[in-house]
Amino acid sequence: MTRPVRPRLLGRGLWVIRNQLWRLRERFLQDAVLIHINKTGGTSVGHALRLRGGHWTAREKRAALGARAWAQKFSFAFVRNPWDRLVSQYHWRTRNNRTGLRTNPLEFNDWVVAVFGEKDPRYHDEPKMFIPQLEWITDDDGRVMVDFVGRFENLAQDFELICRRLGVVATLPHLNRTAHAPYSHYYRAETVEIVRAWFRKDFNFFGYADSPCNDS
Repeated sequence: MTRPVRPRLLGRGLWVIRNQLWRLRERFLQDAVLIHINKTGGTSVGHALRLRGGHWTAREKRAALGARAWAQKFSFAFVRNPWDRLVSQYHWRTRNNRTGLRTNPLEFNDWVVAVFGEKDPRYHDEPKMFIPQLEWITDDDGRVMVDFVGRFENLAQDFELICRRLGVVATLPHLNRTAHAPYSHYYRAETVEIVRAWFRKDFNFFGYADSPCNDS
């Protein structure tokens, strides 16, 4: 007698199959690769262009695709003002109750201290999600690996440039949006210094102001 397939096992099997199909599509059919840095508009861009989701660094993505396939594709990423990105990340994690931020609230500055000042494992739970944006798109020698870096602050215009480069027509939605006050209202002196030190690479390379009061 054939034993019935358990729903959980069946669901896992379907997930594996779907994942493999996405990987094949990405490797052989897609002309572009999105390096999706969290909270930079990547969910909206990926949805509009039907590009594979997931937060992979450029190093990880090239390893998964293979150097030859990677070199044949147009690779790009979006970056965002670190001060603004951190506020958005905090509100997103609170809304989705990551590390219990909704059920056991932690004020923004206390969260910044816990994650970036103390690296408290209760809140610094996904290290990749907190690394400087430059580390998402560079190789081990610090060289930029992607063909184009767009700006969240110029999302619509840079998205249009990408569409023209790929020869596609697409509409950009706004997904995973968070509502919050201007980011300059959030920081106190202690957390300004913590963020300035942690994201020094981003401030220097991308040219964002290293004070939340100078760029809002």
